[in-house]
Amino acid sequence: MEFLGEIKFDGETLYIEQGSYAFGTSPRIFIDSDNGPFAVLSVNLEGHPNATGADLLEDEFVVDHNLLHPCHGSLLSTLLESGLFEDTGRRCRYGFCEDVPIWKVKGQC
Repeated sequence: MEFLGEIKFDGETLYIEQGSYAFGTSPRIFIDSDNGPFAVLSVNLEGHPNATGADLLEDEFVVDHNLLHPCHGSLLSTLLESGLFEDTGRRCRYGFCEDVPIWKVKGQC
């Protein structure tokens, strides 16, 4: 696991780490807090039967659709503002979810 950086969110320090999935090539992005696991930012669409439009380039990943709910919006904007990630502007579809963002890992901060 590679440490990418940390952010402050809702009074907590969150630690961002990059790993890999057992299958597929997109990065697996973990978010941990001092209290344990907080969230997984990415999803692995390798072999997903209902995924379209997710032709990922190196260091790109699909944001977990569970984090797209409005209650998580400020987390996503905080992550983008950290400089660790970049929204590619591209979107994909998987399952019943459309317009799911594809982000790129920019590196450590």
